[in-house]
Parts: sequence; structure tokens; C-alpha cells
Amino acid sequence: MKHYQQLLDLLQSPDESNHRLAISMMQSYKWIPQPNQALYQQLVFDSTKLELCLRMKFEKLLKSITYWGASEKELVIIPSVICDLDALQELNIAQCKIVELPYQIGKLLKLQKISLNNNLLDELPPSFAALAALKELHINNNIFKSIPKEIILLKSLERLDMSHNNVESLSAEIRYMRNLKVLNLDHNELQYLPDEIGDLKKLETLSIVNNELRALAYPIGQLEHLKYLNLSNNYLSELPESIGQLSQLLHLSISENPIKMLSESIFRLAPTLKKLDLPDGIDNAFLETLKRKLPNTEMSTSVRVGRL
Repeated sequence: MKHYQQLLDLLQSPDESNHRLAISMMQSYKWIPQPNQALYQQLVFDSTKLELCLRMKFEKLLKSITYWGASEKELVIIPSVICDLDALQELNIAQCKIVELPYQIGKLLKLQKISLNNNLLDELPPSFAALAALKELHINNNIFKSIPKEIILLKSLERLDMSHNNVESLSAEIRYMRNLKVLNLDHNELQYLPDEIGDLKKLETLSIVNNELRALAYPIGQLEHLKYLNLSNNYLSELPESIGQLSQLLHLSISENPIKMLSESIFRLAPTLKKLDLPDGIDNAFLETLKRKLPNTEMSTSVRVGRL
């Protein structure tokens, strides 16, 4: 566009009247910048100018915004204007200082991915449960003590990362997360898993590294599609007999646990298991049996180095 530099200069001016002029010019030209252009960055990722676009009903631009990310590292509140971006599919507000989300966030009905890691969140607004299209949620490195009910009610959610929080327990309501495929709960404070964990039939990856697990729920064996199970650095002294029912398991990690022996049901994993990470304290005679019974499984042992 031949007026591109002129428009950019107007938007970079400190005078809001110039911002209005630039937006009016684009509306009259029926033109919007591309996402990789500096002009687009000025309009979309500066919340004040984006609010102005909303007030001036620059619909052509607003309908083109599928991604929004925060650039202000000191951001504490997500600008409410974001909730009016009907076409938004991905929201990335990581490594800021967010303490709450806007109440209207549930209006973003096309949102498929949210990254809110490294903030100061400990709760979610009720409308969060209305994000019917949300498939992927990264909310690690916050200060949650449990999985909020607003997350549990997300019917389309497939990937959830809640690692590095303060999660102490999982409620029985986790059974409602029927479409979940990946669940990361590393570096929390879980002591046990509820029996309802077995209801997550589509789960393919479950990682609970560096928690306080003392025992593993027997229904873990009902996770018929589980391929990756990481239980490293906990306080497990045994695994349930049901572990042998995980017929699609490819990688099992139980390193840095006080486990010396395993149930013989582990041998039933021979057809699929490719990698087995064991604690250094595993009984030597049993280790030799494992190698014999699981000839196609790569095995490693590691020394418990303490809590992180």
C-alpha cells in the first residue's frame, strides 16, 4: 500500500487523534495490514489502540485477529477488549504478572489454545467453562491448589499442562475430562490419584514427576490408550497389578522411587514397551528377570537425588 509509511507514522505518534485518522484511512481504503507487518503489530498488540479499533468499529481488522499475545512483561490485568475478538483462536499471555482473567473471557467461543504459564493465577472466572472449542491449555507455573472446576467442565479439552503449581489433590470430578489426551501434573504436591483417573479413556500421556505420590490407584490399568507414563521422583514403593493392563504403553518411568520389586504383571507389557526407566534400588535379581522377559525394552536406572 502506497500510504503504508504514512499510516505507520500516524500510529506511532503519541496523539490519539492521529491514531483515529490512521484507522479511518484504512477503513475508507477497506484495507487491513498483514500479521507480520509493523502496522498490524501497532494496531493489535497495543491494547489501547486495539480498544480504539473496537470503538471505531474497524470490523474488518477485528474479524482477522486469530492470535493475541501480551508484550508487556509487567502486565497484571488482561485487557477486556480481548474478549471482543470473536475470531480469536489462540491467546498467549505467558511470563507476565497476571492475577486474574477478565470475567467475559467465556465469549471467545472459537478459542482453541491458551497459554497462561508463569503468572500468578490461583482461580478462574466462571465463564471460563464456556470455552467450548478449547483444546489446549497451558497454565503451568501459577499457584493453583487444585484443578479448577472451570477446567474440568471444558468438554473439548485434549491437552492440559498444570505442572509447577501447588496442586494437592484431584477431585473425583476429573472423570468428566473424557477427551483429555495429555495431562501434565509435574512438580505439584499430589499424594494420590483418585480411582476416577481410570475414566480418562482417551489419555495417551500422563506425567506426575516430582510429587508426593505414595501409591498408585488400581484403575490406572483402565487407561487403554496410555502410551507414556512418567512417575519419576515420588515415594512409590510398588505399582498395582493393573499396570500390566496398559496394552499400548511405550514408555514407563518410575526412576527415583523406593521401588525394589515389581508385580509380574509388568511382563505383560513386553509386546509394546520400548523404554523402562527404573530406580537404582531395584533388586538386581529382578532386574535380570526384567531384561530376560522384556528383551525389546531399553532399560536404565537412576540414583534418587532428592526433591526439587
